[in-house]
Amino acid sequence: MSSLKLFRSTEFALSSFFSPQRERAALHPVWAIVLVSLWIATVCNLALWRRLAQLPELNNAAGIWFGIGLAVMIGAATSALLCLFAWRWTFKPVVTLLLLAAALGTYFMLNDGIVIDTPAMQRALQVNPGGVADLVRNVVNWRMLASVLVLAVLPAAWLWRKPLRRVRPGRQLVVNAFVFVASCALLAGATLVFHEDLASTMQSHTQLRYLVNPLNSLYALADIAATPTAHEVDPKN
Repeated sequence: MSSLKLFRSTEFALSSFFSPQRERAALHPVWAIVLVSLWIATVCNLALWRRLAQLPELNNAAGIWFGIGLAVMIGAATSALLCLFAWRWTFKPVVTLLLLAAALGTYFMLNDGIVIDTPAMQRALQVNPGGVADLVRNVVNWRMLASVLVLAVLPAAWLWRKPLRRVRPGRQLVVNAFVFVASCALLAGATLVFHEDLASTMQSHTQLRYLVNPLNSLYALADIAATPTAHEVDPKN
């Protein structure tokens, strides 16, 4: 009996980082996924919301509902993506990289008025190593640093300081699968509800899809990786 008590107390100590108070304050991975997805879908997509606000056909109550629906779709897609990496050793590093990509994407889309598509990503990847220093001097400024600080560094620092509740691998797999299915269902439902508005808006303004941050960057990288020779850029251009 004493050995059983010792085992249970040791197991509890290990699962709670040797601190019951820390365990009670720990954030469940599901809530971490939800909070990060909401942050990315709303604040990190300022360029998209600014562009939508400039469209006259969306300058009404229906346009507001469309924007909310689009934010739900982006958040659901981001949540489904994060579920694939919602493991003890991968979640926080992946979220940090995603936040940095979102922060940089927001800065360039807001300040330079660019869209992030496959050709733009290809040009960025083909920068001559010898010209990296010049590129940094020309691009980095206080606005970029402020954007990265607010959109990426501060939320990432909060996440790294916040303990995540330790969940056994088998249970974590079930939770990840459930959240993934729920996110996909939410994405499908929102797409179905706003299908007509989404289709007409994207057909009339084709570049809007390249403002969905940071999914635009991930799609461009995946496109380049899938067909690298099809997107070669002439270095003279």
